[in-house]
Amino acid sequence: MGKLSRIELDVVSNEVYSKVVDEVNDKCLKIVNENVDFSLFKELREVELKKEKLESELDKFVNNVKDEFNIRISYNSVGRYGYKENENLFNIVGSVDYNCKKNIEKELILNGIEKGLNINELISNMVKEFVSKEFKS
Repeated sequence: MGKLSRIELDVVSNEVYSKVVDEVNDKCLKIVNENVDFSLFKELREVELKKEKLESELDKFVNNVKDEFNIRISYNSVGRYGYKENENLFNIVGSVDYNCKKNIEKELILNGIEKGLNINELISNMVKEFVSKEFKS
């Protein structure tokens, strides 16, 4: 019996390995099929399929809200950000333009704050003004 070349060695060892894997997998599958209740797997598959369908419907709903009202919302998924049982179902996303903050600062710098003015009143008035601007845009 002679020595195998490197290529022959690779071919033969790959063939033997492939057949060993196939036979071991077949035996394992037979054991599992005879002894394991697959009802949980089937139930989970059904839930996953239903989840996919619901996520598709939710995406359509979110897009409709954005298109109709120009409001972006996102669903608070169970697996995200340390979900808590009584947490909101959704968040409003990016509803106020970042330029709003710059405009507030600019107005405060340009107009200053009158001496003796009640700061809470100033804040309340500015909130009303900028909220109305945000809903107009």
